[in-house]
Amino acid sequence: MFEIKGLDKAMRMLERLQHNAATLDGTHRVPMNKVFSPAFMRAHSRFPSFQAMLDASPFKDVEFEKIPDAEWDIYVRTNTSFSSWEAMKDKASTEWIDAKLMEGV
Repeated sequence: MFEIKGLDKAMRMLERLQHNAATLDGTHRVPMNKVFSPAFMRAHSRFPSFQAMLDASPFKDVEFEKIPDAEWDIYVRTNTSFSSWEAMKDKASTEWIDAKLMEGV
């Protein structure tokens, strides 16, 4: 017979992971400054924040939703490591979900 240590800790981690996954279920409205965190923006652009990226853009006086997609794609491609706005959103969303999933684990 042998003794296995650490299973209690592993079970607590799995329970926390399960809880976090349950809280992520469904649709969520997450502020852009949360999804595009300062760390994300510093890693993938020359800007310290998403707001700074907007402020430096030629669209700073335009409601974000009214910026033409093709023009925003060009701005994203020119000022970030992404080829498109869609690619940037996908990566940021994935990183946000991963961080939320692992919170407290």
